[in-house]
Amino acid sequence: MNKSLPISLIITSYNRKNEIIQCLDSVYKLKRIPNEIIVIDDGSSDNTYELIAGKYANITVVRNEKNYGASFSRNLGALKCQNPYLWFLDSDSIIENYDCLESMFNTLINNEHFGTIGGEYIKINDRDVYLRKTIYFNGETITKRINKNEYKGMEVGYVATNNCLIKKKLFCTIGGFDPAYIVLSEDCELGFKILKMGFKNVVGMQYAVYHNINVSQRKNDMLRSITNRVRFVLKNYSLIQIILLPVYEILFIFKAQHFENLRKADPQDLKHIPRILRSLLKRGGLLKLFSLLLTGALYITYLILAYTYNLFVLPLTIRARLNPDYLKLLNE
Repeated sequence: MNKSLPISLIITSYNRKNEIIQCLDSVYKLKRIPNEIIVIDDGSSDNTYELIAGKYANITVVRNEKNYGASFSRNLGALKCQNPYLWFLDSDSIIENYDCLESMFNTLINNEHFGTIGGEYIKINDRDVYLRKTIYFNGETITKRINKNEYKGMEVGYVATNNCLIKKKLFCTIGGFDPAYIVLSEDCELGFKILKMGFKNVVGMQYAVYHNINVSQRKNDMLRSITNRVRFVLKNYSLIQIILLPVYEILFIFKAQHFENLRKADPQDLKHIPRILRSLLKRGGLLKLFSLLLTGALYITYLILAYTYNLFVLPLTIRARLNPDYLKLLNE
């Protein structure tokens, strides 16, 4: 029996040689593996390319001359692949359920209204915590923890690219990922467009992979996150929603769950803020209160900067809204 599936696995990596080796090793433990694996080394300086090329003879490794970002690299991988299905994994994803890919594949081919399928969980105190992604009114992504028993065939706002299976034809119809995002928001936009086309984004316990988030490795990307989010709204929302965006921002800033996640030092929220604030938020008393207020002030400052930048590049954003075929641009 052929153990491979007509799927092209695409993984991008930037200076994560240890994580991607762990990821790839877990892929090869699948009961049915993709018949094509493409790794995009996005300008790493830690010998990622040499390590993978030397260890895995049957993996296609592409090395970017510089760090272009995950969106550009995933588009590049999609153009190079030979199969009708694309499977996106992040380099810090680890597969623990070795039936997950076959389950995702069978579900996708038997449900014509499904656009993407996947799922993820993190580990908190040695317990698997499953995550559901939704999109808030201001374009912000909200991650909600879901009980294991409820995480079955659940429709979501989008499927994160740390584990996302999609038909190549649908991905190409959408035009791929917006490379202007570099990282963050690209999977949110993909899921949003899939919903607009009448398809569903689905996650489930049987499809989920472990997302081994190393908060200490994360950069301070809060500004990029907010800048991308404003761009996402300008590209995809209606005019009335764009006009109401400042109101949505105020509602989000005072959203109780957001502050509660920060107070609990939730890794999903901590990964976007500066390291010094991460450490302070893990402490108690006045230091935690001070760090919460400082985080709020930093968020508002970044919000102003993000609006200013997006106003400056508005003509380019409008052009991207009217012609979002990024794969065609890359092919040229």
